[in-house]
Amino acid sequence: MRGIDLAIKTDGLKIVLLLRTCPLIPFMLFNYFLGITSIKLKDYLISMSGIIPEFMMCIYIGITLENIEAIWNGDYERNPLEIYSIIFGCVSFVSMVIYITHLTKKTLNN
Repeated sequence: MRGIDLAIKTDGLKIVLLLRTCPLIPFMLFNYFLGITSIKLKDYLISMSGIIPEFMMCIYIGITLENIEAIWNGDYERNPLEIYSIIFGCVSFVSMVIYITHLTKKTLNN
């Protein structure tokens, strides 16, 4: 725990921002964990912007699932380019989540 606290104290903004962008970490639990570290208030407040991508992700997933359901039921009257863009967006999203998770683990290991 001391090692994590020291890392957050010295490079808190980078670490907390990366952890906030990782959608696999529960938000409330993470806030309680940060409460017992020595993160600076300024770093904590700036790192709150890291939750914006997660909100955008939830909106994107909802829209994508609605479009996929319409495609599945045959109600989607769009051109194939839009269907391919939905598929590309899904693949890009999954790739982004994997990359951010990898980057976060790498940063924490250092």
